[in-house]
Order: sequence, then structure tokens, then C-alpha cells
Amino acid sequence: MKKTLLFLLLISIIAFTSCATIFTPNSSKLTIYNGYPKNAKIYLNNELLGEAPLSIWIENHKLDKTNLLEIKSEGFETAKVNLELKTDAGYFFLDMLTIVAIGVDYYTGAIYKPKPSTIKYKLRKNK
Repeated sequence: MKKTLLFLLLISIIAFTSCATIFTPNSSKLTIYNGYPKNAKIYLNNELLGEAPLSIWIENHKLDKTNLLEIKSEGFETAKVNLELKTDAGYFFLDMLTIVAIGVDYYTGAIYKPKPSTIKYKLRKNK
């Protein structure tokens, strides 16, 4: 019985080692819903991503710890959203099973997810 429990424990540790790196893609989904005005242009760190509505996968290694998302439309004030990479709590707790796992996930960046990941906007007209 002890051997079986030990075997299951070892298998679990191996299976969940670096689970964020193993189970998640190397990119994160960002969704911007159509707001007012429609079809506003979306920029991330001064790079045009497209027009709203927009759902895009962004490679994690292209994101900094803090990123600036801007929503622009002619005749309207620019909306600015700080997009921050935050540690995914679920993977963090699973990685605590082994020290190696948490190191791998932090090194690869797989443990980080951008927050917020969904954005709704309403721009004000210029005065």
C-alpha cells in the first residue's frame, strides 16, 4: 500500500511539473469589445493591433511587465489601459509541488497572464 501511494505521489509530481509551461500556449488572448465609437483603433505599446471589436492572441514574450493599451478614434479622447502581466494563481499553487516547476514556469513566462484580458470602452468626444 505504501509503495502504491509513493508511486502515485511521484507520478503526480512529475505530471504537474511546470504545468503552466506544459498546459498553456505561449500566448495570451486579449479581447476588446466594440464600444463607442465603433471600430476604434487598438494599440499595444504604440503598435497597431487592429480595430474593435478585436480578439487576438499575443505572444507572452512580446509583453513587458507593464504594457500600455490605447483605444483611439478621430475626434475622441484616447482611452489608456495599463495591461499588466500577473502571476496565474492556479499554476503557482500547482507548481509549489516542486521547486523546479516554479522556476521553469517563471523562466519561460508561462505563469504570467495579462490583466485585464477583456476590455470594454466608451470614448469621450474632444472638447
